Amino acid sequence: MDDEDLPVNTPEAEAESADAPELTDEQPETDDEVIDTDSDDEEEQAEVDDTEDVEYEGKTYRLPPELKGALLRQADYTAKTQEIAEARKGVEAATAELEQRKQTEGALDDALFDVRRLDATLEDYRKVDWAALQSQDPERFQQLRLQYDMLRDERERAAGDYNSKVREWEIGQQRATAKQAEQARVDTAKLVPDWTDEKANKLTEFAKSLGFTDDRSLAGVRLDPRIAHTLYLADIGKRALEQRRTKPKKAAQPEPKPVPAVSGRARTQRGPQDTMDTDRWMRERNRQVDQKRKAG
Repeated sequence: MDDEDLPVNTPEAEAESADAPELTDEQPETDDEVIDTDSDDEEEQAEVDDTEDVEYEGKTYRLPPELKGALLRQADYTAKTQEIAEARKGVEAATAELEQRKQTEGALDDALFDVRRLDATLEDYRKVDWAALQSQDPERFQQLRLQYDMLRDERERAAGDYNSKVREWEIGQQRATAKQAEQARVDTAKLVPDWTDEKANKLTEFAKSLGFTDDRSLAGVRLDPRIAHTLYLADIGKRALEQRRTKPKKAAQPEPKPVPAVSGRARTQRGPQDTMDTDRWMRERNRQVDQKRKAG
């Protein structure tokens, strides 16, 4: 090899080689290598869409379908449990009210019994001839008179206790009636549209027109929703029948007369006619005679 073919290391060549970029095996990043995140988002969205909206105690939650059924069953169970609890409270309240009423009525009977017992005992004392007893046995007179006065005082106290219990019972009855009437008003409003005192008065008058005159039946209009509903429907039916009876009837239309059928060809009259002239009349007459002769 000749020396001319060998590279010459000059200062200028070394400077150029130092400035030249160093080649490596790594490739520069390009815009083509972009991470595709759209598919991941779609998969996540698909997973989220698998849930359903469930309302529970006034709030909405997103739950898987299998949990939705469980939650709804739990909510239904809770609602039924609350309904049973409310019904139990109503029964307990009614039972307590009935027991209280029985106790009040029992105390009332006991107080009345005491008054009647004392009245019977005092009646025996009233049969005593106090003037004769005083003259015959003054000491016995004073003893019986003292007992009589004590019994009269006891009877007055018993009568006062009885009257107090009667007033207490009457107040309880008024409260119970008012409570029953209020509950009946709420229940009747569910059966009779626009239920008001005015409508109750109208149904009461309607019941009287049907023959209900006793106070218990008439009071049932306000105290028993079944009675009010029945009278309401009966009133509607009665007015409908009256309206049908008073509705004017339509005047009867005359039956159309049949139109006589007219054939397409008019029937030609045979034989001599008065409207014919003499020659034609003679021809028709002769034809008629000939036809009768042939027929005979």
